[in-house]
Amino acid sequence: MRARTNPDVSLIYDLVFGRIKEADFVELYGIETNEFSAEVLKLISQAHKNCDGRLVEAALTLGFHYGFPDGLLEEVHRLIPLKWHSRHEDLIGLLQEWRKPESVPAVSEAIELKPHLDYLEYDDYGAYYKKCLWSLVAIGTEDAKAVIEAKSQSEIPELREEAVYRLSKFDEDADWSRNRKPMVPRNRAEQDAAVKSQR
Repeated sequence: MRARTNPDVSLIYDLVFGRIKEADFVELYGIETNEFSAEVLKLISQAHKNCDGRLVEAALTLGFHYGFPDGLLEEVHRLIPLKWHSRHEDLIGLLQEWRKPESVPAVSEAIELKPHLDYLEYDDYGAYYKKCLWSLVAIGTEDAKAVIEAKSQSEIPELREEAVYRLSKFDEDADWSRNRKPMVPRNRAEQDAAVKSQR
């Protein structure tokens, strides 16, 4: 394995899309396979430092395929209100999977941010709001429910309508979510187990 300097994150896409083998990625990128999830956190930290949306996307791509490290939750919360990247929906999806009560303020902030995200101007049907509200349902706490209740009074029609709907099914859907196995692996072992189960 060659010494690591400034890794080429395009190699991450070559790896996950099967254009190079894992052994070649390890050699070219400069990390071992057991360091993949930790690299996610390093890339996110570097993205924060440089306001680099490209690194956020690369980090999430690696994480969704090889697992996310412990300690990433706070970094995800920090990324939510920032407008220099375009991966808000992926971050909200992670919060939905992790279902942590402390994520409620971050999801609420994500809802308020939507009108200020130029890249979501196409979203005329409220898909972004649906993801945010479903994330709150998945968290399932009274604080999460209170946010949905507040949004049910919103002046934004698509947000108000979705909040009213989610509120009507909150208890049922929150129970379902609590009993559902998370789909996003938290580490390499979980990823390997998921791959084996699909064979």
